[in-house]
Amino acid sequence: MSETDLKAEENENPDDITTTLDNLRTTRAIIYALKDSDIESATQFGRDTILIITNLLSRVVTQIGQTNVQPPTLESLIVYVRNLMHTRSAHMRQTVPTALLIAWYEVSQLMSIMQNEPEVRITARKSKQLVEIAYDTAIWTYKQLTIQSANGNSIDFIDRSSIPYTYE
Repeated sequence: MSETDLKAEENENPDDITTTLDNLRTTRAIIYALKDSDIESATQFGRDTILIITNLLSRVVTQIGQTNVQPPTLESLIVYVRNLMHTRSAHMRQTVPTALLIAWYEVSQLMSIMQNEPEVRITARKSKQLVEIAYDTAIWTYKQLTIQSANGNSIDFIDRSSIPYTYE
């Protein structure tokens, strides 16, 4: 997936995650066909995949959080998403799956390393791991953005200032 494909994907309707899932299926097939020696392609696919994960989490913040907040780092975006899950109305309160949350933090660390040290390269194996995380993130995002109440209305988050924050 090229950078122009990624930019086009950012302009899509936040409800339409299916295109992202289709693109990830295609990308996954390409990445799984990479040879271990193809470090440059694996690195580029890895960078693109990290951007897709960031974009998906931004969609959750923008649509569900109904805010224009743009957290400066992937780690702060993850924290914001976790907080959104805690502020959902009582009947919809849920947590982010632990395995996915840990994977996001690992991606955040990798992203930070790659930003600070541009010469860092990603192996084909790591690129495969990243595309699987992106795929799982897309599925989770789709689920979060399409949850409906019994009467067909979208279920939003309650006003954050109306509830005391507790650690669960």
